[in-house]
Amino acid sequence: MLDTHSLHTWAHETFGHADLGHRRRTHRLVAMAARLASGPAGTVTATFDDSGEREGAFRWLANSNVSSSAVIEALGVAAFSRARERVYCVVDGTSLSVTDETGCRDVGCVGAWRRGARGLYALTSVLLDEAGAPLGVPGVRFWARTKPTLRRVKPHKTLESETRHTIELLHEIELRCATHAPDVRVHYLLDRGFDAWALFRAVRDESLSLTMRARGDRHLFALKGHKRRSLRAVLARASKLGESFVEVPARHGRAERLAVLEVRAVRVTLSLMVGAKRREPFEMTAVCAKEIGYRGPDPLHWMLLTTESVDSLDHAQRALDGYALRWRIEELHRAWKTGWCSVEKTQLRGRDALCKWATLHLAVASRAIRLSHRARTEPDAPAAEEFAREEIDAILLWQKKRTKLRPGDTPALGEIVHLVALLGGYTGKSSGGPPGPTVIGRGLEKVAVAAETIRMMRAK
Repeated sequence: MLDTHSLHTWAHETFGHADLGHRRRTHRLVAMAARLASGPAGTVTATFDDSGEREGAFRWLANSNVSSSAVIEALGVAAFSRARERVYCVVDGTSLSVTDETGCRDVGCVGAWRRGARGLYALTSVLLDEAGAPLGVPGVRFWARTKPTLRRVKPHKTLESETRHTIELLHEIELRCATHAPDVRVHYLLDRGFDAWALFRAVRDESLSLTMRARGDRHLFALKGHKRRSLRAVLARASKLGESFVEVPARHGRAERLAVLEVRAVRVTLSLMVGAKRREPFEMTAVCAKEIGYRGPDPLHWMLLTTESVDSLDHAQRALDGYALRWRIEELHRAWKTGWCSVEKTQLRGRDALCKWATLHLAVASRAIRLSHRARTEPDAPAAEEFAREEIDAILLWQKKRTKLRPGDTPALGEIVHLVALLGGYTGKSSGGPPGPTVIGRGLEKVAVAAETIRMMRAK
């Protein structure tokens, strides 16, 4: 019998409760997710070798009775089933670019309109515990641009697509949390691209907990007859709380470092636009963190707006540590789009089918970054917490020249993930850091066949 963390059991825990109108559709979803996790390839034909499975997958994806929203709902519920007490939810946008030379696919324009790139926009999220460990994907929204954005429309008359979809996604996640994890408190982390009056108004109206990086300077709310002040000027005069430390991961050819930040914080009142001349107040805490002692390119300089109270250096450190976790979603996007999953290779034409297929890949990418994170932060945890017995034995057999462990032993999670990463092309320290989700995913793909063979031999 498979261990409780086999691929099929993971797929059942993630999608087994999906309400698709018939249990056979849910069974097909679970089977597809398990098969995809063993070797995602972007396209249906490359993922499913068996003709029967391939035909079943195409029929399931094309079935109008199976909505992408139901698949996304199941993925979000599974994420909250792992949540406890207080969690972070990182939200960010990206695009899925696909080949559409003949214009026959149900997608829209991505990027600059004049360049003609085709695909879908995706607003994704990832749920993290307070230590930064990924718990799953609590929600995702897809949409397409079918006409150029009108730049002359007054901002108080309409909402930009991304802002509107962000507000709707936050509402969906909050509803999911209230229904399936009522004791869990979600704190949202957003980058400066989401800095918009409409989103702050939604945060105020729904009493959300949020930390967002400010896009730039802004005028604060002022009563009639009082002088208007700017956010940057108020922060510059705020008292210094002390110095904070943030770990900056390696990126763009730069080594990771421990950044030393000078921290200031002050309570401010934002001015929310609700009409051509009407403004409403919204009180938040502004935190300024400026890196000192670093002479390299792009030093950190954050202006954060948070609903949390910050009246000490410890509180500021918590806000900064939380916002630093926002980079976790970039790992998810990399594994989803250009890393192991390569979802942009899909040849599906229908939008709903494409969204369902992309959601399955997103679940697989989320599992890969969870393994990567736990191997770094909990290397001594038992490997059986994340791997099936057959998977562990297959890895030990495959890497018998690199380890003294033998089938039947239970190694530490860090060691088994390192062996998997070596199978996926990891070159050790010369790679510039610990193994990431891409090489781990490639290694798991090789292990899957051997693990299935072991399972079948033991079942006889």
